Amino acid sequence: MTEYFLPADHWPGTLPSTHKELLQGIIEKLSARSDLLGLAIGGSFVANQMDDYSDLDLKVVADPKEWGTVREARKRIAASVGPLVSAFTAEHIGVPQMLICLYGDMPVHVDLAFMVPEELASRPEDPVVLWDRDGTLHQVLSSNKPCPSTVDWQWMEDRIWT
Repeated sequence: MTEYFLPADHWPGTLPSTHKELLQGIIEKLSARSDLLGLAIGGSFVANQMDDYSDLDLKVVADPKEWGTVREARKRIAASVGPLVSAFTAEHIGVPQMLICLYGDMPVHVDLAFMVPEELASRPEDPVVLWDRDGTLHQVLSSNKPCPSTVDWQWMEDRIWT
């Protein structure tokens, strides 16, 4: 399979312009990295229920041979894709490889969940593939079904963000 990019006209109509501009920059910067295989998005993007307060739930899929390097470079990668205001790891919700980021003057919340393809297979929902270097993301997602999480993430989110 050749490199795939989801056309922007297939993105949700509810996607705010601030989110769209940021997401376009993220895709452009990440797709230029040879150590990454693709990018997928979940959450309200999938449900077409975006608003100004929605976050971008991104799955950044690394080449397994480059995982150690990518994992160590997460904060540098986050800083390279847009006007990063703040970033911290998500140990508090049991996902230490994820960075919770804020970008821009009118901050957009972006979760950058760094993973290898096998980890994408264990997912609570089917994300939308935004970019796939060689078909790996499409192959992983088509080879198994999502397993809904038993953790009530919304309950946690409602209490964490003040």
